[in-house]
Amino acid sequence: MNWVQHSLLIVEDDPALHKVVGLLAEAHGFRTVLAGTCESGIRDARAHRPDAAIVDLGLPDRDGICFIESVRTWSNMPIIVLSARAVDTQLSAFDAGADDFVVKPFSSPELFARVKALIRRTACDPPESGDSPGGIFIDTGKRVARRWDGAQVRLTPLEHRILEILARHPDRVVVHQRLLQEVWGTEQADMRALRLYVMSLRRKLERDPSRPVQILTESGVGYRLASDAPQL
Repeated sequence: MNWVQHSLLIVEDDPALHKVVGLLAEAHGFRTVLAGTCESGIRDARAHRPDAAIVDLGLPDRDGICFIESVRTWSNMPIIVLSARAVDTQLSAFDAGADDFVVKPFSSPELFARVKALIRRTACDPPESGDSPGGIFIDTGKRVARRWDGAQVRLTPLEHRILEILARHPDRVVVHQRLLQEVWGTEQADMRALRLYVMSLRRKLERDPSRPVQILTESGVGYRLASDAPQL
């Protein structure tokens, strides 16, 4: 995949960081569009239709989550949050429709590896759908799933990938290392990120996320999707 053909919107109000991230993006082969506020970011997203966006949450006019929510009304382009905020804010970003969350200070190779992986997955999503064990319905093409009450929820590319992997192995434990390898391409990926994505999936799909019956934890080993989960 020729990355010079892909454009990246960077929404960041810190001028120094804005410049650094822009230069790093160009070094990784991206064309860049730079915005310093939420409103200008939304306008640039509509005007330029970038292949992905990196957005800070602490913007001067509106919170970066407003950017995510606005873009999600018309686009499924990958959105990566780049922020130093706490875990609860990360989950709010996922709920709003963010696809990934990178914590400041960040590693440039890791950040752009994630950006490229998200663009690849978005480009290659097959238009298929079907039921998975546990009664969860997954629409692969639209990256949505049906939860316990029949309502559909949108999944980020990484949430969808995790759920898809678990669904391929019903009632079997998928170990942490395998999930990290298949989702992030390395067993050295951040275990904390995996836990956050599983928490987000449970918040979207379980009736009581604190007492999951579908996406189960095998302590110290991995996760399992239950095929006999009660349909409440």
